[in-house]
Amino acid sequence: MRNIMKQGVCRIGILMIGGIIAGCVGLVPGADQVKITMHSDDVKGCTPVGNVSAQGFTDPIDIQRVLQNQAVGLGANIVFETVQGQGVAYRCGRPN
Repeated sequence: MRNIMKQGVCRIGILMIGGIIAGCVGLVPGADQVKITMHSDDVKGCTPVGNVSAQGFTDPIDIQRVLQNQAVGLGANIVFETVQGQGVAYRCGRPN
């Protein structure tokens, strides 16, 4: 019985580590279309719609996904990342 419990605990630990490594943040519909940029020229002529922040996240993929998800909620299609994990969401091109 103890061996079975040890095996179960080990499997759960491995699954938890795998989940942490793979990242935990999923994308909302349309978020995959949001561009992240660090070049101010990319948002010239665009309308700022709000600030976005992935404060508290450390994984680069999770940070990107959080910013993209927040941008969708603001109606934006591009994020100008001013510092890692923070930026301004913009709506560029024709209105949605």
